[in-house]
Amino acid sequence: MKNHIQAALVRNILFACIFVAGCSSTKPIPVRILKPATVTMPGIKSISIIDFEVTEGLDKMSGTEAARKLNAALVANGHFEMVEGWKAKAALSAIAEEEGREIAALGVIDYQKVGKEIGANAVIFGSVGIYSSNDTWKKSKREIKEKVDGKTQKRKIEEAVVTRTARVGITFRVVDVQKGIVLASLSKTAEAEDVKAQEIEEKSGFLGGISKLRGALGKEASPEEKAKVLATANLLPPNILLDRALANLSDIIVQNIAPHYVNESRIIQKGKHQLMKSGYDFALRDLWDDSKEAWLSVTENSGATSDHPQAWYNLGVYHELEGNLDEAEKNFKTAYNLKPEELYLDAKARIRKRKEEMERLQEQKIN
Repeated sequence: MKNHIQAALVRNILFACIFVAGCSSTKPIPVRILKPATVTMPGIKSISIIDFEVTEGLDKMSGTEAARKLNAALVANGHFEMVEGWKAKAALSAIAEEEGREIAALGVIDYQKVGKEIGANAVIFGSVGIYSSNDTWKKSKREIKEKVDGKTQKRKIEEAVVTRTARVGITFRVVDVQKGIVLASLSKTAEAEDVKAQEIEEKSGFLGGISKLRGALGKEASPEEKAKVLATANLLPPNILLDRALANLSDIIVQNIAPHYVNESRIIQKGKHQLMKSGYDFALRDLWDDSKEAWLSVTENSGATSDHPQAWYNLGVYHELEGNLDEAEKNFKTAYNLKPEELYLDAKARIRKRKEEMERLQEQKIN
């Protein structure tokens, strides 16, 4: 009986080792992929951003700050040449004064005229419709570990969890100043938040803080109120969160109107042969040409046939990242023919989608 139990244990341990080894045979590697803009704007090389109008009741400076953030994001992106927005604003002010109108009342024809005057192919203008910060809170329970008399113990605590959310929204248009047409008309929103938690205690150790709270609240604060106010006091100020929300919104707008890089990952298979593992190590350090040589050597090694599917798949990833999409598709197909796995089929389908993206990128290329 004892021998049977030992044999079963050995089988279970062996199975676990095989399972873990199988799971560790695929490793994701971070990569940066160029993606096309949502909106294609052919012929547009330079853009000027005009300070956004502001909906009544919102911070008047939010329009200027939104334009500044978007301009900085487009400069960092590098796809368009940016014409200084103050030139456009000065030209618009002159038109508005000449015609006895407010800048907000000017139309597409006026913006077209300004764009030509300052030398931009397109102008971006619009309005800030959302610019607010709001606090919400809830009670929550969680388990913590703490040392008591040198021993680690677990304890459940009740907390006041306060969330501060900043939200911004912009409606804007991109106008081709040569053709006088609207290339894009979009409304986008973005958020940024900060969360802080404070334990709710019947006997708080924050004596100085409690006395201040009592004075601020005009009464003896409950433990729940004390925790809520203390958590709120530790939140980031609204202006900082609004600034972050504007930065997030600018990134969203850039992705809509300009080709941009995104962070993704690609699975690389390690296999059993040392060259497979070396190829992975090279790829992890962005030495993809060295990886290619290692994996190619495996495909030519008759003593490493069990690693051939993985090597062909890895070569497909290499060619995908290099933009050799036909070669990548061929490599993924070879891998699947040698060993039918969903990973290889998914990679082949990804190439089909990437080919469509490359066609759009070509349309968005600036000569």
